[in-house]
Amino acid sequence: MLGLHPGPQLTVPACASLAALTLSQTRAALRTLTRANLVTQQTPGRYSLHDLLRAYATELVQTQDSEEQRHAATGRMLEHYLHTARAACLLAGPASDLRTPPAARPPVLLEALADREQAVTWFTAERAVLVALARQSESAGFGAHTVQLAPAVATFLEYYGHWHDQTVVHEAALAAAVRLRDRPMQAYAHRVLGCAHFRWHRFEQAHTHYQRSLSLLGASGEPVDVAHSHYCIAFALQQLGRHEQALDHAGRALDLYRAAAHPRQSLILALIGVCHAGLGDYEEALARAKQALAVHGRASDPVGRAMAWWCLGQAHHGLGHHRQAIAWYRRLVDLHRAQGDRHFLAETLILLGEVHRDVYEPQSLRDAWQQALVILDELGHPDAEQLRTRLSGLDPQECGGPQEELPVLERAR
Repeated sequence: MLGLHPGPQLTVPACASLAALTLSQTRAALRTLTRANLVTQQTPGRYSLHDLLRAYATELVQTQDSEEQRHAATGRMLEHYLHTARAACLLAGPASDLRTPPAARPPVLLEALADREQAVTWFTAERAVLVALARQSESAGFGAHTVQLAPAVATFLEYYGHWHDQTVVHEAALAAAVRLRDRPMQAYAHRVLGCAHFRWHRFEQAHTHYQRSLSLLGASGEPVDVAHSHYCIAFALQQLGRHEQALDHAGRALDLYRAAAHPRQSLILALIGVCHAGLGDYEEALARAKQALAVHGRASDPVGRAMAWWCLGQAHHGLGHHRQAIAWYRRLVDLHRAQGDRHFLAETLILLGEVHRDVYEPQSLRDAWQQALVILDELGHPDAEQLRTRLSGLDPQECGGPQEELPVLERAR
């Protein structure tokens, strides 16, 4: 049965689910296989097979087990990963697009995850398996599992910079949704594919996916799903500098979120503020950001809070309130670091550095940009070279001057 698993590693509960055994039976079998050098325990509780042995196991399962047995085993394996990924996603952060799958039934066993740290550790260890299973499940006729698995892994893949994997998973989900004639899922897949392009700063491609998402939903789509697509379009247009058009789509999203009493109202209000900042209307941007924080206080949305703080940083910077801008950007740096969103952490550090440049704090400027460059390099982001050029262009004689003490920003207003 291990030949049905894509590798590279699997845990005891995954093995137990695959083979329909109890945990004690599975551990005993794995000890026997380990002593015979047929499997290797890489770390406590995690096992792998040599490529030749995996190929042999695959040959055995194809010749010695019936198609019905293989199908049932694959289904159990997928349920193990689907339900564990869903549980991990709920622990790791906000996930608005999760679908509720049918409950896992014995003998399927799940990983025991207690908190966000364990969830992120599990996602990190299982990333290659989850990506492989998304492709495998769609091609093996488990399309329903594919469309349920994709939203469960999307936030982790996006926040931690695995945008190629995010694309692979959601292209498989899109293909499965097309086969299932599931238009809402097709729209969702296009939104996430757009998000991957957005992270790479391919804003035109992102906009194309977002528009496709909206057209798939049509007039009869779920209002919140339609609102999500309008929000994504607005954000892409804002990044393209088309602020008036962005405001139009953001306004439509806000109306739909308000009608549904959805917590993303704060996110849209903050994005509207960002668009006004892009138009140079910084006072309106401040007002919108404060409105967003007030809504956030009534219906918590961490993403909305981040957008509001970004808007406050932009507005204060534009108004020449450099100390307030620095304080808000520092808060935003801490928030992105806590949430694990390394890409937006890097972008915020770049913005923070620009404010330090405007008040002639060259060492703080250099520190912020160097931190951002390390992250962009690790992500393989195309903006890394541009930032490296900007850093190399700084006059080294200007670095290292005395730094002015920043005031403490007591609370968000």
